[in-house]
Amino acid sequence: MTTFIYAHAGRLSESFEPCNPQTVRGDSHHAFFQRIQNMSPDTSAAMASLQVMSEYIGAEIPPSLLNGPLLTANLENVDRALLARPVPDFHPPAPPGTRSVLGRHLGTIG
Repeated sequence: MTTFIYAHAGRLSESFEPCNPQTVRGDSHHAFFQRIQNMSPDTSAAMASLQVMSEYIGAEIPPSLLNGPLLTANLENVDRALLARPVPDFHPPAPPGTRSVLGRHLGTIG
């Protein structure tokens, strides 16, 4: 993670490179840059950013999320109570030829 960008209603609210105050742009009232700077000096910029965003959205963001591109979503009417519910564990599909916990193999299509 090299750049933190927060946009709201199609407008850039805050943008910066963690640990680099010269790059701060925008006027977000969330003060993400300052919140990241207030983290322990032993915390990496990427981990501090994840912690601040986890606090903001009210859900844990796993560090493995940084292993690829970060996706974005446009939420018009955010129901914070719904977001606070625990997320069920994700179980990837079983490889072909193995038994799945979701049921029994009925064959292939096509």
